[in-house]
Amino acid sequence: MKKIKLYILLFVLLMIVNVLWSQGYTPRLQGQMNTLAGLSFQTWKAQDDRVTQFALPVTFIYPVNERTRIDVITSPAISTLSSGESFSLGGLSDTRIRGHYLTENEKFLYTFGLVLPTGKNSLDSEEFNVANALTIHAFDFKVPNLGQGMDINLGVATAFEYGEYIVGAGLSYLKKNNYKPFNDFDYDYLPGDEYTLTAGVERNVTLFGKDSRITGDAVFTIYESDKGNNEKIFKSGHRLLLQTSAFMRFSNFDLLIFLREKIKGKNKTGIGDAFEKERKNRNGNEFEILGQALLPAQNGRQIFGLFDIKLYGNNQYDTGGATLFGLGGGYRMKLNEQLFFDGGLSFYFGSITNATESTGITGIKLNGGIRYYFL
Repeated sequence: MKKIKLYILLFVLLMIVNVLWSQGYTPRLQGQMNTLAGLSFQTWKAQDDRVTQFALPVTFIYPVNERTRIDVITSPAISTLSSGESFSLGGLSDTRIRGHYLTENEKFLYTFGLVLPTGKNSLDSEEFNVANALTIHAFDFKVPNLGQGMDINLGVATAFEYGEYIVGAGLSYLKKNNYKPFNDFDYDYLPGDEYTLTAGVERNVTLFGKDSRITGDAVFTIYESDKGNNEKIFKSGHRLLLQTSAFMRFSNFDLLIFLREKIKGKNKTGIGDAFEKERKNRNGNEFEILGQALLPAQNGRQIFGLFDIKLYGNNQYDTGGATLFGLGGGYRMKLNEQLFFDGGLSFYFGSITNATESTGITGIKLNGGIRYYFL
């Protein structure tokens, strides 16, 4: 059992480097070949403006053996923006291939990732209007961009027992490659590479007379400079992500809660000799509380509730903040020995700060999917 927990912690540490899963939480490694065909619908409205996205995420998981797994992920999408005029952006997304290998002594987990540039990355001016709306962090779109060129990711993590704790640490490197973001003119854009350090701890505890689990993670990301036509034009401030989670059992339900705080330093902007750190920090802190309450499964069926709170502070220019509250629920069902359904629906309300003015917003998120396990 201890080795399984080490395996789980290693997996979580490395996966948190690349993506923080939005609502679901699956603290185990899939040991059987399977595929997931999903549907995602998201829409947000602020006064007379609305941005909407339909996405079809597809995942294929192939366990090479008990220590090696390869995933292939793609998510074609179509997004629209209505703001006086109507604009659209749609097509295939980049294809992500990722995998891991667990050493025989189960002390080290090596990971790799490759992004194939199958998605659309050269946009016209109208498509840029949609792309800018999709990048708003508070909206958390399933597909915030269709394509950004080819990436290569390598990582390693380790974990060990320290008394009643399991402690882990990891390191990963993301190599970015150039692409041409504009349809209208020739401009070569090269995003900066990324280095990520992770550390985590887990402990089993007893809460309310039940077995529970508490985890904590810290993720620090260092960004190199972006280049346009081989000149430095932007350098993102380094980011610190702090996260803690608790899985608690009660008599009639289980509760999973995530707390996250994202902190970023000042960016650098300019060209040539004018490339320097910004006078004020354009990156505000982002605090999130996510939760899932699960009723006991009965006859292969399970109902769960969702809540999502986003409290984003304004940056030093008094813009960019957001306050969002989301409530919803979902349903899981075992259709047969090979087919499983999982779906959820959430409603959001709150406000977002744009140009120092606060605007009320509402939103809807609908996610569903069918997972098929190969025998």
